[in-house]
Amino acid sequence: MKAWRKNLPLAETTVGSGVYEGRYTIRRDDNFPPGVNITATLVLGEQSAHARLEQMGKDKDSPVIKNLRPFDGETVSIPNPIIISATLDDGSGSGVDPRSVRILLNDRDVTRDSGITASAVKHQIPQGLERGQYRVEILAKDLAGNSARAAWSFAVQPGESTDRLLPLDIYGPANNNEVSGNKIEVRGRSWPNTNIDVEVEASTSIVGPFGVKQNILKKSLQTDSGGYFDFAFEPLIKQRGTRYEATLKATHGDQTKEQTLILFQR
Repeated sequence: MKAWRKNLPLAETTVGSGVYEGRYTIRRDDNFPPGVNITATLVLGEQSAHARLEQMGKDKDSPVIKNLRPFDGETVSIPNPIIISATLDDGSGSGVDPRSVRILLNDRDVTRDSGITASAVKHQIPQGLERGQYRVEILAKDLAGNSARAAWSFAVQPGESTDRLLPLDIYGPANNNEVSGNKIEVRGRSWPNTNIDVEVEASTSIVGPFGVKQNILKKSLQTDSGGYFDFAFEPLIKQRGTRYEATLKATHGDQTKEQTLILFQR
């Protein structure tokens, strides 16, 4: 830096604890050469104590915008509520600056009508949305100035109102598809605040007609305010041809709905 920062205030975390904290965000143009001393000084009356602090690295990594809702390419039905949401993650960096976040819907800025924090964004679309394609763009920066962008689209079409039969839709992976990798992620949608019970069974053929069946996942979860849910499971035996059968049961009040998803290990 051209001028070193002095007199950065430190505050005691809890009265009487003796633990003090302060914060300074390393900006993109800051330059702390190796070996530069960063020192804290505690003064009490005529006494003082000094401590050299560990030098942290500059935040060079951009935040990540993830968990996009609606899903990219999804078709949603009206007049059901449509909520655009995403989570913001800056890892061990300086943190996302909420004031930098912008949300665009078909190039129209809807930021002022959205809920924004350092970790999430949410925008509920008013009733009266017309049939068609809609494009969402979210822009954000962290406190060090690193920028991030996410863009995706979804379609809107007329559908049955949510006051009828309980839906349970699985958006991915597609039924009877082959999957690869160590972690298999499943995503879907029902009504908001619906309980989803999930069981996954793996069937592997060892020799001829002989095989092994294992229950590899059993859990309960709840859909979010937009009705979305997701879960993941990791096969214990990663053998080609292994058959996964995921049974999902949605419960909302006195209504239930079940779906079965079949996948095969590639």
